[in-house]
Amino acid sequence: MTLQLLTTAQINANASPVVNTVSTLMTGMAAFMTANTSRTSATAPTAEANLTITVNETGVYKLDAFFSIASQNANGAGGFFANLHFGSAVGTFVGGGNFGAGGVANTQEIAIPYAATLANYAGFGFGDTGHVISAVTTRTDWVTLHGVLTITTTGTVIPGWSQNFSSANATLLLANSYVMLTKIG
Repeated sequence: MTLQLLTTAQINANASPVVNTVSTLMTGMAAFMTANTSRTSATAPTAEANLTITVNETGVYKLDAFFSIASQNANGAGGFFANLHFGSAVGTFVGGGNFGAGGVANTQEIAIPYAATLANYAGFGFGDTGHVISAVTTRTDWVTLHGVLTITTTGTVIPGWSQNFSSANATLLLANSYVMLTKIG
C-alpha cells in the first residue's frame, strides 16, 4: 500500500487500511454545516447540500451524524424529520440514534430495526404538540444517528430533512451539524 501525505491536510491510501491485526490510522470523510438552514411549512424532506459526502469506494462504512436543531421562535411545533434518500450512492443502512432537548436527560431512542436501502429508508422524525423543538434563543435540541452503511455503488450520500409536521414557525438545522463516514470494511 502506498501512503501519501498531501499539502492540503489529506492522507491518501490506495487500499482499505482497516484490519483487525494491525493498529492503523483511520480517518473519516465528513461534511460540516458552517451556517444555519431552515424549513417552513414543509413535510417532504429535501437534500441538505451542505452535508454532501462523495464515496469513491464500495464497502462498509460507520455512519455518525449529529444534527443540531432549533425553532426560529418559541413555538417549534414543526418538529424535525430526516432521511438518507438523497445522493447517487446505492447501499443499505442499519442503525439508530437518539434525540434530546438542550442536552437534558429527556432523550429518546430512535430505532431502525432492519436494513433499509438508502432509496427506501423512510427516515425518522419527532415533534408534535407533545414535543416541540426549543426556541433557538432558549437552547439547542439535537439528534444523533449512528449505524453501518454498506455502499454497493459509489456516489454521493446526502441526508435530507424537513419539518415532521407542517408549521409556519421555521425549524432550523444549525451550524456545526455534521455527517461523517469512516470505512471499516
